[in-house]
Amino acid sequence: MSSAHQIRPASFLSPQYINGVYIPSCLLLVGVAIVKKEWLPYAAVVSVLLGAWKVYNNRQLYDLCWPKAAKPKELI
Repeated sequence: MSSAHQIRPASFLSPQYINGVYIPSCLLLVGVAIVKKEWLPYAAVVSVLLGAWKVYNNRQLYDLCWPKAAKPKELI
């Protein structure tokens, strides 16, 4: 039982990542640069950590929803 369509995780240029990772990270960095430039390295680290966490959770959700080897269920 094979499917002609393969479901793959979203690419890193998809709207999911643009709206959920890149735009908030840029807004955080710009806001910190406006308020206090000395905190910019810390904001960059926080931005990278939060972005990586979001990407990790999206990949984990993909593996949960579409397992590599789906086992057939026994009918009762």
